[in-house]
Amino acid sequence: MHNEIGFPVGASFFLPSKNFADDLSSMKKLGFTVARLEWPRNGFWEATERTPGKYDFSVLDQAMKAAESTGIKLAVQVGIFPPRWLRSKFGGEGVVNEKGLSMPPGQRNSVCYDNPEIMTRAKALIEKTVLRYRHSSGLYGWIAWNEPGLSWSDITCYCRYTRIRFQGWLKEKYGEVEALNEAWADYSQWNNWTEVEPPHMLQGFGSYAAWQDWRSFIDENYARLVSWVSQEIKNLDPDHPTKVNLIPVLENSTPFGVDPWEMAKTVDELGLSIFDITLYGDYPHLVAQSMDSGRSFAKAQNKPCWIDEIQAGPNYCSHPRVQGVSPERAALWIWQSIARGMKGFTYWLWRPRTSDWEGGEFGLVDRDGSIIQRTLAASEVAKTIGNNSHLLESSFPKPKVAILQSTAIQHIMFGEGMDQNLPFQDLGSIRSKSHYRDSLMGAYKMLWELKIACDFIDPGTIKEKGLDEYRALILPYPYLLNKDIADAIKEFVQSGGSVVTEFPSVMKDENGHVYEQVPGADLWSVFGCRERDFGHVEDGELITGQTENGGFEFPALHYRQSLDITEEKAKVVARFTSDGSPAIVYRDVGQGSTLLIATCFFSGYLTHDSADASRFLSYWLKQRAGIVPELELIGLPRSLERNVEVGVLYGNDTTLVILINHNPVGVRFGLRSENMGKFLNLVNEQEIELDNTSQSKELQFSLDPLGVLAMKTMETGERK
Repeated sequence: MHNEIGFPVGASFFLPSKNFADDLSSMKKLGFTVARLEWPRNGFWEATERTPGKYDFSVLDQAMKAAESTGIKLAVQVGIFPPRWLRSKFGGEGVVNEKGLSMPPGQRNSVCYDNPEIMTRAKALIEKTVLRYRHSSGLYGWIAWNEPGLSWSDITCYCRYTRIRFQGWLKEKYGEVEALNEAWADYSQWNNWTEVEPPHMLQGFGSYAAWQDWRSFIDENYARLVSWVSQEIKNLDPDHPTKVNLIPVLENSTPFGVDPWEMAKTVDELGLSIFDITLYGDYPHLVAQSMDSGRSFAKAQNKPCWIDEIQAGPNYCSHPRVQGVSPERAALWIWQSIARGMKGFTYWLWRPRTSDWEGGEFGLVDRDGSIIQRTLAASEVAKTIGNNSHLLESSFPKPKVAILQSTAIQHIMFGEGMDQNLPFQDLGSIRSKSHYRDSLMGAYKMLWELKIACDFIDPGTIKEKGLDEYRALILPYPYLLNKDIADAIKEFVQSGGSVVTEFPSVMKDENGHVYEQVPGADLWSVFGCRERDFGHVEDGELITGQTENGGFEFPALHYRQSLDITEEKAKVVARFTSDGSPAIVYRDVGQGSTLLIATCFFSGYLTHDSADASRFLSYWLKQRAGIVPELELIGLPRSLERNVEVGVLYGNDTTLVILINHNPVGVRFGLRSENMGKFLNLVNEQEIELDNTSQSKELQFSLDPLGVLAMKTMETGERK
């Protein structure tokens, strides 16, 4: 499906909106190309069909007419959140949580979409809407679902409609009740399918397989729902893309009922709502991680990823942390999205909200629609994108490192209480029981600061596509892994790949069955060592070792393993200081190599921020996998250098380089590259030439606080 805009840039609106046509005219003059339309509380259906069978499209008609006259394209939300009359008449028992509690009848989130009465009427709404606007020149595409999520903390839904659908899902998976009883042997036994009940919270004995089935079903069931909406739209309008935007992608998604790898299959374009700075604080690596996560979800399905929502103006009431948006930051976020491989961008919002929880917040313009400094800053970026739109659309990162991200691990660890969904806590807190989330964050933060691009990859993608495009695979807190994926990892190593893992080193399979030998699933045979025992880390426990670059020392965190070396060629490269036992074991295997770190190495980096830990990983990736930063920054202290972001994207004939200074102070440094010579500044179209007076090519330049340099390599014909 061709995107005629190239790289869309714009902002979101709530309808109805005063002076909407004037706002679109302002957007057009300022270089923006797309507007995203939403209704308060996702209430499109409520506003459109206030009484059964009577549709009022007057607000959307006016919006579409304004888009047609200005040339701005609209992404229109087809929200099937039922209106009050439908909730009250057909809602039934509604959404039921694990305690058997329902929301009061008629509340917006009280309706379960497994209720066929709701879906029959939703189909009619979709048909009326799509047929009305599918030929409009003002239409960009359709938002099939906005921010899917069942709950932030409850486990749902246990209503009779969902239970019946779950029973059907189990029957399709297992075939016979006897097979289910064998799989769920430690949970409960059933005589027929209609007896089967879904498990409740996992924190107990004998329910691992049942819990994993239940959560996998809920994820697939929600994805099925979004896919149904998307397909209903596509059946009527195959020419415009469908979209869904996810939030939040860094937390354990178990209570949301959202597996992002499954959601990426449901629509044409995946989107993200990113408010990491108002949830966690000003951590640019988290924004980058959210973007690279979304890009990876979409990449697995060969689809583009957008930023659908990101803060355009200040907040003061909503969200845990108050954050203003300077002109520099407003511009920076667009460039950061490009650096991370996004293919579209819309701010949240154009005008500040006029009421409700976010009233007066998040506007890119002033409350009366007047243009302010951050509007102009965003406009300059939008115009630059317009001049280079198709180049940006067709250029992509090419990471050589993948980080394994497993929804199965999230499910089990949430159920065990080991990976809590607490997005507002301090990052890396030793008191935190967010082991998996923190390990993923720590692994990504290390690579981001080292300027090493990475993808995330899930077991399903490994099974379908393999690991051939990567040189290294990182396994953060690998609690669960099935043997077929472990076999693929072993083949990757034998063929020349490098793998690094940490505690708990594949302790169980995805149904929670403990492996007799760890690393499990026979991975101990490639790591050259085996766990004899494990325990908690005592205060002050350190890991110390030596490489060709010198000695290193960093803290252990949470747990430590006692290892037996099982292969003669396995080498102990670091030890625990308390007893001298092996802490890091390296082994050459076939054409590749493995590294096992016998503690929580990656969450330890998030907590202790050890420069030695970072240098050690950098050394190992370079020496064993041949992975180095695509561009080397020279002359900055680590305290500043780590927060200068580098994005490198490869097009058909040119390479894009985006440098972003996230520091609150200006920086001056050298940029070294062995493969790139002359650049063209995308903003002012001035040539930038590397200094060839020394053997290594080097460019000296400065970046202001929150400053950005975007440039491309020059073809011979472009050089002036």
